[in-house]
Amino acid sequence: MKRNLILSAVVGSAFAVIGFSCSRSSSDSPAASRKLYIATGLCYSGTGFTAPAVTDVGQIISRLDLSARTYEVIHDYANLSEEDADTYPNGVTDGGDGYLYVAVENATSTGNRRIDKILKSAFGAKSVWQPSTPDLSAGVLRGISRAADQGFLVGTTTGVERYDATPTNKDVAFGVSWGSGNAGVCAANNTRITDIIALPKAVASDEIGKFIYAHANAGQMDIGVISKNGSNVAANCLANAPGGAGLTAAATADPSLNTTLSATATPTAMVYIPSGTAGTGKLLVAYSSSTVNGAGAASLNNALVMYDFTENTAAGETATLTNGKILYNNVSYFFGVSAMAYDSSSGNLYVASSNSLNPAPVGYNIEKFAIDLTTPGATRVTDSDNSSFEESNSFNNCVTSMFVGD
Repeated sequence: MKRNLILSAVVGSAFAVIGFSCSRSSSDSPAASRKLYIATGLCYSGTGFTAPAVTDVGQIISRLDLSARTYEVIHDYANLSEEDADTYPNGVTDGGDGYLYVAVENATSTGNRRIDKILKSAFGAKSVWQPSTPDLSAGVLRGISRAADQGFLVGTTTGVERYDATPTNKDVAFGVSWGSGNAGVCAANNTRITDIIALPKAVASDEIGKFIYAHANAGQMDIGVISKNGSNVAANCLANAPGGAGLTAAATADPSLNTTLSATATPTAMVYIPSGTAGTGKLLVAYSSSTVNGAGAASLNNALVMYDFTENTAAGETATLTNGKILYNNVSYFFGVSAMAYDSSSGNLYVASSNSLNPAPVGYNIEKFAIDLTTPGATRVTDSDNSSFEESNSFNNCVTSMFVGD
């Protein structure tokens, strides 16, 4: 069934490119359905996984209509008539302005790293928003998030770069990137940033909000919160959640498994959900590794964990990550996670997950979970035949980033 849907999407994309019109009154216009925007490339699924070759994965940005279940291609980075070889999107975010913005990586050339701006339509017009610079070339790009000043934060293996809306690169100090001088309990968290979230402004007069990063290295499987002033002093590391100490299990998690994350449980993807009350929200984190979960001590390797986030909304800066709760830990459907996206209109979470226990991934599914933020919990939502929301196909082959939008 899904194979036919994918084929029909190709036809649908062709019509989208050709274009047609008909007479319709404004009252007849249906509400636009939500779309899951999907970027594929050299995705990272956690400790123990073998990196694929760029020629073995997708190198595209597509969008899946969540109602019609059809795909459209937004941009094909494997198209050598437009792109250099081995180019792929390693982060994508909604600009809120009719465009999506892409952290563009290249598997063989550091000089091709840049930020693209693409119209949110089938084969949308593309321009380069920020060309390659020494700052972007310093480490592998991994994740991009729109900041409160209409610029962007971009994760790299060596830290976080900040660009304002001009765009102009903003350092925290001369020659020091916005998020590379991590100190305090965030110290040394600048060797493998796996995801990045730019937070809203906590105080109306601020120019930019704090940011949350996920970091993966031996002994440093951390989630950190950094000040609106960047990360050059210890005081600017406002919170850190290493090792998942003190986790408890929700009723939707398997109670037979241990609640302590292992040393190799890698935070690979995050979603931040504002609560509606200023300064509070929920942070969903995917922990992942090539090792399955066990019942022994510190043996939780793959799990969806929710933290309570709070920050001070008056003068002065504070932030906390507390009450870590395991929402889901069944490795049959939550394993080797490379990306997540949350639909605030439905309360559904979409998760790109490896479809086997093979450390060399052979395919990815997209799982759908109904998230209960209050109780809390996470319930897997399947198709009518009890299959995954989206089975492995050419549009989700090694997902690097996702978001839900119009």
